[in-house]
Amino acid sequence: MYVFILPVLTRFKHVALIITSVFSQEGMTHQGPKPSHCLFLGSRNQILTTGFTKTSERQYSLWDAGDLSKPLVMEKLDSSSGVLMPFWDDVTSVFYLVGKVGLK
Repeated sequence: MYVFILPVLTRFKHVALIITSVFSQEGMTHQGPKPSHCLFLGSRNQILTTGFTKTSERQYSLWDAGDLSKPLVMEKLDSSSGVLMPFWDDVTSVFYLVGKVGLK
């Protein structure tokens, strides 16, 4: 039997975890008005989210999939307006954040 784990971001700014078609748990995530993205980090049993603060600073968070009550890490990056797209390489255990950078 396969167990499917799906992290989702809700319109209420929560990160939620759905396991095999059953809503499992949720936690508060990025509070900014711009789009957020999430990614399940395979064998690490963690979730990576990207989004914005209320003051439109870009940030990323790392969550333990077993406890979404608070992030393991939440870091502000910069105040650029481009949306960050997360990518994960399970072989090297490296995540990449790809997005536009505003040059002024």
